[in-house]
Order: sequence, then structure tokens, then C-alpha cells
Amino acid sequence: MKRAMVLALICAVALCSISAVSVRTPYWAKIREAVSKGLPKTALQSMNPVIRNAQNERAWAAAIRAVTLKIALEAGIEGNKPEEKITRMQAAIERAPAPMRPLMEAILADWYWQYFQQNRWRFMERTTTATEPGADFTTWDLPRIYAEIDRHFTRALVAAPLLRRTPVTQYGALLARGSAPDAYRPTLYDFVVREALEFYGSAEQAGARPEDAFVLQADSPVFDTRERFLAWTPTTTDTAAALLKAVHLHQDVMRFHATDRDPAARIDADLWRLEFARAHAVGASRDSLYAAALRREITRDRSHELSARAIHSLASLLNEQGDPAGARQKFALTSDESKILAANIEGNIADNDTAKLLLGAIVWKREAEHRDVVTQRL
Repeated sequence: MKRAMVLALICAVALCSISAVSVRTPYWAKIREAVSKGLPKTALQSMNPVIRNAQNERAWAAAIRAVTLKIALEAGIEGNKPEEKITRMQAAIERAPAPMRPLMEAILADWYWQYFQQNRWRFMERTTTATEPGADFTTWDLPRIYAEIDRHFTRALVAAPLLRRTPVTQYGALLARGSAPDAYRPTLYDFVVREALEFYGSAEQAGARPEDAFVLQADSPVFDTRERFLAWTPTTTDTAAALLKAVHLHQDVMRFHATDRDPAARIDADLWRLEFARAHAVGASRDSLYAAALRREITRDRSHELSARAIHSLASLLNEQGDPAGARQKFALTSDESKILAANIEGNIADNDTAKLLLGAIVWKREAEHRDVVTQRL
């Protein structure tokens, strides 16, 4: 009974996945019909022709989506174990044409990351040993699975030149559109970097740090101007540190967009860097430096819609201070910023025209606002 329920759920999810794919061949119709009837084995009979046709047409997004659907159906038949999906994706990457591999590597890294999150307590309780872990990732300790996730993100980003040349809009069959304009993060490179940075900035990274771990100091150039941040070369003996890799990725994506004709991606990357710094930097000056950096961005990009995001972040920061009057005196708020702060603190934004205008202009949100992979989750 339980196995039948699992198969039914897999088929239901797969049907939703198929519904968003344009029917390019008669095989998709057969797959949809089989899945709708709860017949995953029948659906699988048509998967290879779909994958092959998509690859022949160089429709890489459709091909990757078909591969992940095939993996989900196969794993569902075998009991829907995450181990099955991860193992099958590893094999699929080895067989895939080169243009498909970078994004498939990022998806595999994400699947490992999901597996860790679902089994966090097991990994956190395991003691690190000097013995080299075996091939069975279900027995790994925290540093080993983190190293594996890092390895797959690194392999994905080796293809940075290709990813930078690929507009994210070409992958509409795989990446679901969010509420934010694609201009903010316009390429596959932006997407993969975002996925990697979510991993490198995770709280659990602390459990895998060595004693001489890299520490992101607030008084470093991390809150400085774009130019000084990009010129910064952090010095540390912990060259494999996750936070150090995150710093380098933020620098890379900012350099990539430094000369864009459209400033949206450049502004987004800079604000993204400041948010990362505020979340991970240590030191008594962190919040004052963050506030100063946000003010700098608000002034520098005041004519762009993303300045509203910086104003919102500043208002949220001052709200956290718990003293609106003291915050206004300390940070010398402008009239408009004061109105936003007051509205934010009083929880009455809708009754404040200025706050409503500026905060309502933010299409960017921290959760599920940018594109995300339309694929089977573990």
C-alpha cells in the first residue's frame, strides 16, 4: 500500500512537471497519458526518445528536464529513495553532452544538499575520522558531504564562460520564472552562482570549519565601495573556506556585470554582496558599516527601481535597532527614510504614501523571487 501511494505521488508530481513542457513530439503525449494513469513504467518507455530528440535539437533545457523526470520515475519505481536519484543523476551526467553538464552538476549539488538537510541530525552527530570515507554517501560525515557538494558546484562553475554567454530566458523549459525581472540575474551563470552561494553561506558550514578558519571581519573591504571590494584579496591560511569561496564568487559576479549597459544586474549583485556581508561578517562595526553602505547605494542608484530595495533593507536594519528616535539621530535619516522607518516600525505601511510607493516598488523578495529549477525534488 505504501509503495502504491509513493508511486501515485511521484506520478502526480511528474504530471505537473510535464504540463509545463511544450509538446515537441508525440512521445510527450504518451508520457502524459501514462503518468496520468499511474503507469510510470509505461511512461519510461517514451523517455529516451524524448531525451534524444531534445539533444538532437540542442534544446538543452528540455533535455535536462526530461532527464530529471526520467530519474524521478525510475527512482519512484525503486521506492523513491534519494540515494537512487543521486546515483542515477551522477551516471546521467557522465553520458550527457557537454552543454548539459554544468546545470546538471548544479542540480546534483542541490540534490546532495537536500539530502543533507533531510538527514541533518545524522551528519551532525557523526564523528570525523582520519579514515577516508567510502563511496556510500549515506555514511559520510559532515565535512565529506560538504566537500562533495562543493565539488559539484565547482565543476558546474568551471563552465563559467559558457554559462555567462547563455541567457536565462533560453532555459524557460527548466527554470520557472519568479516575480523579479530576468534583467536582475540575466544569465545561467547568475543562476548557478546564486545556488552555490546559498550553500556556501549556510549556517551548518560552521560545523565543518578548521581551527584556523577564515573569518569575515566587518572592518575588511566587504562593506566598502564596489571598486575597493573588487580590489580586495583576502589573506588566510584557510584557502578552502566556504566563506572565502563566497567572497570570491561575489567578486566574480560583480566583475562580470561591471560594464553592463543595463545597470540592473550590477546593482542587484552589489546589494546581494552587502546582504551576504551583513549576515556573515563579525565585529562591533558591522551594522554601522552596513547602514553606511546602503546609504551609499541609495545615493548612487537613486534613479533605479532597485534603490527601493536598499531603502527597504535600511529601514529593516533600523527597525532591528529597537529605537526609532535613536536610530534616526544616529544614522541621520533623510525625511523619506524617516517616513519609511516609522511606517515599518508601526506596521502601518499601507497608510503611509511614501513608504507604500517605495516599498511597493520592490518586486525583488528574498524568497522565491528569482528563477528556480522546475525539477523533481528529493
